[in-house]
Amino acid sequence: MVRTAIQLQTLESLPEGLQDTIARVGETALDGVEFAGIEGATPVGIAEALDDADLEPIGAHVQLDDLEQEYDDIVEAYETIGCRRLIECGRHVESFSSVESLETFVDRFETVANRLHSDGFELLYHNDLIEFDALENDIAFNVFTDALDGSIPLEIDTGLAQYAGVDPLSLLSQHAGRVPLVHLTDSVPGGAATLNVELGAGELDVNGCVETARNSDVEWIVYEHSMTSDPIDSLTHAETRLSYLFHGADGTGLTQSVSTTD
Repeated sequence: MVRTAIQLQTLESLPEGLQDTIARVGETALDGVEFAGIEGATPVGIAEALDDADLEPIGAHVQLDDLEQEYDDIVEAYETIGCRRLIECGRHVESFSSVESLETFVDRFETVANRLHSDGFELLYHNDLIEFDALENDIAFNVFTDALDGSIPLEIDTGLAQYAGVDPLSLLSQHAGRVPLVHLTDSVPGGAATLNVELGAGELDVNGCVETARNSDVEWIVYEHSMTSDPIDSLTHAETRLSYLFHGADGTGLTQSVSTTD
C-alpha cells in the first residue's frame, strides 16, 4: 500500500520550530515526514515529536560531501530519530559533465552507500535537473543509473523530470521496483518561477503518476512545494489532494480525474 508524506522543506518558512511543525503535520491525514535538515532541534526531541504525532520519518535529504565528512554525527542523529533512509540530493553539475567524472561520483556514492548499509541504513539518490542533460548519446540519468549498483534505490522527483523534458511516467516505469519514494511535485517548463508549482497547477499528469506508482512497488508518495508562498495552504493542499488521489470522493481511489485547481 502506498502511503503519503510531506517534505518538510515545504514548511521551512513557518516561524515555529521543527518539533511544532511535526506536530502540525500530525494533525493532518498524512502518514509521514521527510526531512531536509534538522537544524534547531535535537534528535531526541524530534523522535518524541514524531511519536506524539504518530508520524513516520520516511527519509532525510543529505549531501554526499557531508556524509563523507560527518558520517558518524549524521548516522547517530538519524538513528536516534528512527530515520534509516538517507537521500542524496545535491546538484552535481561537474560530476554529470562527463562519463569519467560520473564514474568517480558513482564510486564515491557506492562507497558511502555500502558503509551505510553495514550500519543498517539505506542511501537513495534524488534527481535534480542536471541528470537529464545529454551525455554519451543518452541522458546522464540513464548513464548514471546503469553504472550504479542496481540494489541502490532512487527517489524520483516528478516535477523536475517534467521540467527537464523527461516523461515522469516513463521514468517511474523504467525504474519500477527501484523507487520506494516518489516526490510528487509539479512544474511548468520554461521559467525559473515555475520550476515548482502547486500540485495540479502545472503540466504533470498527476493521476498517471499516482497510478504508475501504485503499480511500481512505490512505498511513499511525498508531497513537496519548495517555492510555496503560503506553507499552511500548501500543507492543506497536500492533505486534501493526496487523500483524494488515493481514496477518492467515495473512498475507492482514482475513480475520476482530478482537476488542476481546487
